[in-house]
Amino acid sequence: MKKNIIFSALLIISCGFLSSSKAFAYSSADYYKAGLQLYTAKNYSQAVRYFGAAIQLDPNNTAALQARGNCNYVLGNYPDALSDYQKVQAISPSDGLAQFISKIQAKINSTSAAPAPEPSTPNPYFTQGVSYFQQRQYAQAIPYFQQATHQDPGNYKPYYYLGFSQMMMRDSKDAAVALGICNLRHPDPSIEAYDNKLKASLSSDDVQWVNDQIAMAANQTSYGNSPQYADPNTFGIRLEPTLQTFSIPLLNTFEQEDQTDAQNANTSFTASVPTGGLELTLEPTFRITSNIEVGFPISYDSVGTYSDTEGVTFSFTDISFGLDGRYFIFTGDIQPFIGAGIAYHMSSESTPNASGSSGSGGSSNSASISGIGEQVQLGADWHLDKMFALSLYGGFSFANLGQNWTANGQSSSSTTNNALNYDLSGPFVGLQIGVFFH
Repeated sequence: MKKNIIFSALLIISCGFLSSSKAFAYSSADYYKAGLQLYTAKNYSQAVRYFGAAIQLDPNNTAALQARGNCNYVLGNYPDALSDYQKVQAISPSDGLAQFISKIQAKINSTSAAPAPEPSTPNPYFTQGVSYFQQRQYAQAIPYFQQATHQDPGNYKPYYYLGFSQMMMRDSKDAAVALGICNLRHPDPSIEAYDNKLKASLSSDDVQWVNDQIAMAANQTSYGNSPQYADPNTFGIRLEPTLQTFSIPLLNTFEQEDQTDAQNANTSFTASVPTGGLELTLEPTFRITSNIEVGFPISYDSVGTYSDTEGVTFSFTDISFGLDGRYFIFTGDIQPFIGAGIAYHMSSESTPNASGSSGSGGSSNSASISGIGEQVQLGADWHLDKMFALSLYGGFSFANLGQNWTANGQSSSSTTNNALNYDLSGPFVGLQIGVFFH
């Protein structure tokens, strides 16, 4: 480390006297190497000096010319960058560099006619957004760029970064608006091409909406009145009525055993076995990022009633507390998602007629069982506005609670017969009504 510092210090001294002295032994390659170290450290303005020293010693050092052009391009010095790239092209022609030179020429032509306004003072929201953007944390960067556009609506840069962040999050609709306003504030053929490509992927109604937003910005109307869905750090509440279907082995076993007994006794027998129920869930949620949400569902499921012609009746209910996670594939008006969750189930059985011959609770009037269940789901949110959303979803629940029922504090099962398991596993479909507080 000390060796590198001394080496760099000597190069700085030698660079200052380069035009008047040839006594130093540093070569064009040495200055180029030092410039690369500064370029890697993103100290572009200082790197330009070292690449310049390398070029002064060797005007045909194409690597140094290319590197100095890159620094000038990053710094926004497009004419200087163009000059360096043209020199490289003259020494070592390539089709790729020729195309890039054409793009820079177009950029210079467009920006010279309409220079973009700059913020009068540094915008802390924009600075923080750029920091997240450089770390590829696009979801976290978006709200900062949105705030920057509100505070400095005449500056194109927040719109530029906002649009590309939204594009990386697959929010084509909002990205088209942001890039359209960016091109409005600071005309650029490449930005216009990106914007047109995004619009081509949208429906005609969405394209009209995008154009309306851009027209509002052109008429000096503040952009941002349109809802920005899926904001991070958003609390919500979801009400979820769900149709749950299942086949409970425990009750099917009771029915089969009693049916066999009735046949042996030459008597008639019928039973009603529940195969589904309506589950009601209240789920507080929190949107961690634009694409990730966690929820804490509290559910009540009136499982149903088993009854038969012998007068046996069992009524079952289930209460669960869980943790859900959802990943939204992309944001916008329609937000498809995949999800999974885990829940602790507490089921109970009541027996109005305790004299029945069969039952998990034996001679008791009630019994209970508990266990852990999981579920996976697939669905989509449809945001009606910034606050309300409707969702259709479906999935599969895994909720085998076992067979160890408890009645009056005593376990009522010691058998290992899997057919006696109380299993609520099965597919489900449902509707969610969501309210979100931004």
